[in-house]
Amino acid sequence: MINHYMRVFLFIFCLLINSVQANNQISVETPYGEEVSIHIHTATFLDASFPKILWFTEGYSSRDSFKDVTRRLNDEGYEIWQVDLLESYFLQRTPTNVRALEGEGVEAALSQLDEKDNFIVISTGRMNLPVLRGIRLWQLEHPQKTKRLQQMIMFFPNLFDAPLKAGDAPELFPLLKIRNYPSRLCNLLMEPLNGNYRCLSMLLRKVARI
Repeated sequence: MINHYMRVFLFIFCLLINSVQANNQISVETPYGEEVSIHIHTATFLDASFPKILWFTEGYSSRDSFKDVTRRLNDEGYEIWQVDLLESYFLQRTPTNVRALEGEGVEAALSQLDEKDNFIVISTGRMNLPVLRGIRLWQLEHPQKTKRLQQMIMFFPNLFDAPLKAGDAPELFPLLKIRNYPSRLCNLLMEPLNGNYRCLSMLLRKVARI
């Protein structure tokens, strides 16, 4: 009977510890003194062989669907660092505000990783552009760490600049024309058909490749 209660107690204790860990938060500063918050969702049972996931959101981290995906990936063994630059900078979620982000916040978050950490970057929609800018800054600042970035996954990529006048064909942002990006930086452009979690799980396990 004592052993039974002890097991129950340990199980509840582990759940509580994991809940506390999932709410960890650290802050980093950009070169301009802007503070960026990183919310760390610790893996339920950490697998050291798995890369960390840096997920740059834009106003949807409080949604149940995002929390569900995060929880499932944590259960698979992934630690997730979630960053919302709009939230950190107290900006409204508008196309202009998102596209105006220059990437320093992304670079600051990436630089916070340990030198030995392999990682994957995830972003969505218009946030893909600031994330690419930040990765570029990080690449130039830390060329010796470039191989640590194993993959970038972009959902619903929106990488075209608005035409100068009606009727003109939209063009890719100049950043996308840089030719010396390592191939791993931007090798996945996808529109999920079977749900975000299922697609992510397959990609992270290297079942689906391009």
